Amino acid sequence: MGRTLWMDNMEYEVGQIGFLVLRSGDRWSNIKLYSRPAHTNQSHEPRLYGWCGSTNNISVDARGLGRVVRIAQATERAMVLYLDQPEDAGIVIPWLAENGYPDLAEDWRKAVGAPAPAEEGVPS
Repeated sequence: MGRTLWMDNMEYEVGQIGFLVLRSGDRWSNIKLYSRPAHTNQSHEPRLYGWCGSTNNISVDARGLGRVVRIAQATERAMVLYLDQPEDAGIVIPWLAENGYPDLAEDWRKAVGAPAPAEEGVPS
């Protein structure tokens, strides 16, 4: 299993995939799983990775994609697996397309070092 993190369970379900977004202020920070990616605060471009801007001293950073793999019954916290390995392409690429963000697939591939798909008729 790759990198994981625990987060407060905001009614997540095991298997749920989402965009990891970090919000931080002067003395706090939290990371949550969202159905929409973070957007830059000037151009409003969706982002998978990187700083998206600050508003009212709250910074927003896109941290990639994650999938809920476990929910601890005692604490009701969710264990989220980062989808940041090239072998995750079979999950990530279709999920981005199905959820309206196919243009983010190339950003994800570059960030995790996944190969680009072979073009039809071109030997790989």
